[in-house]
Amino acid sequence: MEAEINWLAVLVSGLVLVALGFVWYLPSVFGRAWMGELGMTQEQAAEGWSGGVLVWTVIGALAKALVLAIIVAWSGAEGALEGLLVGLLIGIGLLLVNNSIRDTYEQRSARLSLITSGNDVVGSGLAGVILGAWM
Repeated sequence: MEAEINWLAVLVSGLVLVALGFVWYLPSVFGRAWMGELGMTQEQAAEGWSGGVLVWTVIGALAKALVLAIIVAWSGAEGALEGLLVGLLIGIGLLLVNNSIRDTYEQRSARLSLITSGNDVVGSGLAGVILGAWM
C-alpha cells in the first residue's frame, strides 16, 4: 500500500499539535488543574522546560502528524470532514483508550487522564482536518 504524503500538511499539522499543547497546558486553560493532579508547582513545571524537551516535543508532534497522514491517506479520506473523522477515530479509539488503561494501572486520577487524553483527541482531530483537507 502506497500513501502520497503532503509534507507541508504534515509540517503544519505538527506545528498545530505543538501550539495546541502550549495553549492546552496554560494555567488559565488546563495547566493549573494538570499541575494540581500531579502535585506539581508552577516552578516545578517551569523547570521542565528545557531545549531538549521542546525539541522532543516538536519531533514527537511531527512524527504523530506523519503517522496520521499515512493513516488518512490509506483510509482514502477526502476533505476536512473525513480527515476529522479519521483523526477522532485514532484519538478516541487508540490514544484515549490506551491512556485510560495506562492511567488506571498507574492509579492516576480520571481528571488527569481526561486532561491529557483530551489534548490527544483534540490534536488528532485538528491534524486530521488539516491532513484531510490537503491530501
